[in-house]
Amino acid sequence: MIVIHAPYDSATANRLTKALQTALGGDSKALHIKSKVEVAPPHAFVVNWGSASAPATALNGGFKGSDKLKQLQQLDKASVPVPVFHLEAPLDLHMGWLARKKHHVDGDDLMVDGMDGDYFTEIVPCAREFRVHSFLGKSILLGERQPKITKHHPYIRTVSRGWDIQYPSMKAGVDPIGMDLRVKLRAIAHKAVKAVGYDFGGVDIGLTEAGTLVVFEVNSAPGLDPGAELDVYTAAIIQASYV
Repeated sequence: MIVIHAPYDSATANRLTKALQTALGGDSKALHIKSKVEVAPPHAFVVNWGSASAPATALNGGFKGSDKLKQLQQLDKASVPVPVFHLEAPLDLHMGWLARKKHHVDGDDLMVDGMDGDYFTEIVPCAREFRVHSFLGKSILLGERQPKITKHHPYIRTVSRGWDIQYPSMKAGVDPIGMDLRVKLRAIAHKAVKAVGYDFGGVDIGLTEAGTLVVFEVNSAPGLDPGAELDVYTAAIIQASYV
């Protein structure tokens, strides 16, 4: 049995559980656990989907809480390029800096103005932004953020700000990302996932206007839409459960 251990009634965890049940051929072969009280059946293959209470033996058992500041510090210590960040507000906070919260989802903390932040990051002007799904040291999917509405935010590329992730074809002559950039994105994503102690994660990476790469965060429980995202995670989890 495969168990998806999520901290709440996550839409993605529910969707992933159903996809696993379909792929495995039975409702009894995959289960979604939502609390500290519920316990996985003996010998179950447990996948930690953003839960601090999941067992350490679970896939992504290294996740112990969504402290984004701690994650930035871990990435920086491992020499993964990240935005410049400070614990105290810079004097010129409104001139190129963002107040951030340690615990945030989809950049919802970026609605905060002024000095109300747990830490502060410098705005990195990026020409493009990508998400690499790294799973046990392999890239299972790589996409680029694209505007989905006309009035999208100019540089905060989140779903709530009018952006979405598209996964283009890798066929020669069609791939808008290109193999050289893909190789670089994969390498930095794998390094970032390892630096924070995860087995898998959705890594958000910006390509700066100067042509360098910077990691914004590693998502321990990335949102999975029906289609490519859900399909690749379902297949990757099933394959990992048999190793």
